[in-house]
Amino acid sequence: MRQLFLKVLNYMFFYVGWVLSLQQASLGKPYLAPAIVAAILVIHLFTVRKVLAEVLIIASIALIGTFIDTLYLLAGAIHYQAGYQTAPWLAPLWLTGIWALYAMCLNYSLSWLKGHDLIAGVLGGSCTAICYSAAERVGAIEIIAPRVLLLTFIGVIWFFLFPLSLRYSYWVLIKFTSESGSRPLPG
Repeated sequence: MRQLFLKVLNYMFFYVGWVLSLQQASLGKPYLAPAIVAAILVIHLFTVRKVLAEVLIIASIALIGTFIDTLYLLAGAIHYQAGYQTAPWLAPLWLTGIWALYAMCLNYSLSWLKGHDLIAGVLGGSCTAICYSAAERVGAIEIIAPRVLLLTFIGVIWFFLFPLSLRYSYWVLIKFTSESGSRPLPG
């Protein structure tokens, strides 16, 4: 029962962080949401057994995701609201926070998809296209490229990226078995 509660809480934290990130970006306030995301991630890290493994997963996925979204920006396909003033060529911090929240879910609320690559691919591809569309509707991003083409392209990328992310997160969790990165769950 405790594991189910933690998985539901994990998903709720993701959703709240995602919504707040989009809302704050659309309002031109790029730094409140990352602060909230950081608080969510700290809470999350107190609920996991392999803290260092989880930090590695979150950091690496957030960096890869920021790189991908920076490529969209550099290609002129998407414009992100509330970006960096000093580095307008880089995907904004609020978006990096969303990637970190996504990574936080891989071994928890999304773990049921591990080993189901086709289902994960279809869900990843369709849900991500829907998420980018929702971000556009609330004003957090502006899709500049032909909309259907870009959302299809993003969906295809995520068809492969989501199952790979699940495999990667599981691999890191398994490989990270040192006691320095593990601690028993509280309670």
